[in-house]
Amino acid sequence: MTQKTPHYHFIGIGGMGMSALAIFCLQKGYRVSGSDLQSSELTSKLTTMGAHITLGHDAKNLTDIDAVIYTSAMRKDNPEYQKALSQNIKIHHRAEFLAFLSKDYAELIAITGTHGKTTITSLLAHIMREAGLDPSFINGGLANNFTHHAHAGNSPYMIIEADESDASFLKIHPKHIIISNVDLDHMQTYQHEITALIHSFANFALADNVIGEILIGSDSDSAYQLVEKIKTHKPSALHYGLNNDMDIQIIHFEQTTHHAKFDITTTDKSYNDFISTLPGKHNAENALAAIALCLKFGIAENTIKHALLSFKGIYRRFNHYQTTINNHTVELIDDYGHHPVEIQSTLDAVSQQFPHQRLIHIYQPHRYTRTRDLFHEFIDCLKNADIVILMRSYAASEDPIEGAHAVDLFNALTNKHPQCFYVDNNEEAKILIDKLASAHDVVLVQGAGDIAHLVSMLR
Repeated sequence: MTQKTPHYHFIGIGGMGMSALAIFCLQKGYRVSGSDLQSSELTSKLTTMGAHITLGHDAKNLTDIDAVIYTSAMRKDNPEYQKALSQNIKIHHRAEFLAFLSKDYAELIAITGTHGKTTITSLLAHIMREAGLDPSFINGGLANNFTHHAHAGNSPYMIIEADESDASFLKIHPKHIIISNVDLDHMQTYQHEITALIHSFANFALADNVIGEILIGSDSDSAYQLVEKIKTHKPSALHYGLNNDMDIQIIHFEQTTHHAKFDITTTDKSYNDFISTLPGKHNAENALAAIALCLKFGIAENTIKHALLSFKGIYRRFNHYQTTINNHTVELIDDYGHHPVEIQSTLDAVSQQFPHQRLIHIYQPHRYTRTRDLFHEFIDCLKNADIVILMRSYAASEDPIEGAHAVDLFNALTNKHPQCFYVDNNEEAKILIDKLASAHDVVLVQGAGDIAHLVSMLR
């Protein structure tokens, strides 16, 4: 008797995380269907690969389904979710389904942390592929070295990006983990207490299933607290970064126009002359995490170096273009960063790579809760560019919160910044940038919302 091919239905299939799961399922030979409110490049790609996608959420979209997959962003009155409940169809949160898909991989590697997850996941997958290990991966972004942001390989290795935003990463059971950093974000999940976030990361690392490598990054106070908690029980865990007291450290960092160069030192060995295409110290730290784990896996140093140099970056992670605006040649940078730490890291990288050029920074806040919780931190980093443009907030399904809109940031910044502007949409932003830009300017377009479309309008 032929076994029935599983059929999985994804509510919100066009999202970056859900589409990665759907791609992985298609590569494994499963039937895939899904729904979303609008079409996109990702839904078109999935349709081409064999998924059946419907625009709009409707109970009639569920036909011959084995399980329904949803995310924390879905409203519980969703008609497809309600039908699944009423008909006793299996329902899995995205993280539960990720745990199911990854459970049979003996060398499961989870990348978590507040920032840098996608960069580390992509770099690690690229280095391991170049080493001939053919790792499976499910990623939260599109790395330019890969056709898709998920891959079902033929080895015991699997790399997954584990999301801490709703604490759902605790459902995943890896052997090896990297925790990139620990910063305030999505704090409604953690009762607005950084200690709760630290405790959650510690529980993840100290689980019985984590019997392989543990790497923790960042020099923040919260990272040091996390390292202490983990090393008390698992002393083989390693702290990596830029400080002298870390187990694995970057030294001799140098940023040029096209590359970052650095050496690495550990407690018993040094590795010299790493060259990365990714700018900034924060990306050197991301690279260090991938390099350190690959060295632990026994991958040759030269293989790692060649892979690092051939890495082509990630969509909307400091993508650099040269373009013409109003007959002036300018440097255009497209970046996904939407947290104050990410913004400041990007600004630092811009100043290192283009040290004597004027910066026009256009930023779209993402989520009212984040703006509310980190309002003063946003002001502190946004005031640093020569010209600042705030664009209407991207809600990301959240209800508005008084005092937490982009215009509120604008009103606070105008007291501190002589050239601060507010625009309502991409069209207004383009008109303003056309007026402001002059020769050799750097124009940084930043945010996780629909500001992404502005880049193609400026190129």
